[in-house]
Amino acid sequence: MLLVACSSSPKPRTGSTGDCEKAVDKLFAMLARRGMEQPEGQRAVTIEECKRASKDASVGCILAAPDDDAIEKCLKPAPKGEPHDQLATMVQNLRTYYFVHETFTDMKLALFPAKPCCEFPTRKCPAEQAPNDWWTNVLKLDVTTERSFQYRFESTSDKAIVEAIGDLDCDGKTVTYRRELEQRSDGNMHITINNPPDGKD
Repeated sequence: MLLVACSSSPKPRTGSTGDCEKAVDKLFAMLARRGMEQPEGQRAVTIEECKRASKDASVGCILAAPDDDAIEKCLKPAPKGEPHDQLATMVQNLRTYYFVHETFTDMKLALFPAKPCCEFPTRKCPAEQAPNDWWTNVLKLDVTTERSFQYRFESTSDKAIVEAIGDLDCDGKTVTYRRELEQRSDGNMHITINNPPDGKD
């Protein structure tokens, strides 16, 4: 709900205006209490996005949430398995980082691990210590279990890109999942999501 997602076509209005306004006000109040004031005009944009969203479960969740911690949990998408869950976590933490620091910081992290997962004995990337603290301290990439994807990250002051690259069946054909965050001059953060077509791996 916080983001203005880039889209090539408008979505039908399906949300309740009253519920959306109440949920957004409750959400923005929680963010303000946590020191993450939203830019002027963001409330109206977020309400419009809410009204266009089809059966957005986070609205009811926020309205029913008894405290700030519960509201924050409403914003976290249900895990869909790797790499969706890892990417969702990193996007959420990048959003928080920007609102706190007002920049993404100039950073470039090479593919981690450097070797494709299929080249390991188990055909999975092993649990191992990340070569840069940004992976675990800022992006919160889970490196404690085996993974099927390598990850890459780079950012400038107002733009961040994170990618997951993998070959689930180890047939030599890799797929890339890409998330791009951009803080634009209109005061809104936009996210572009690029996933490979279904069945490509």
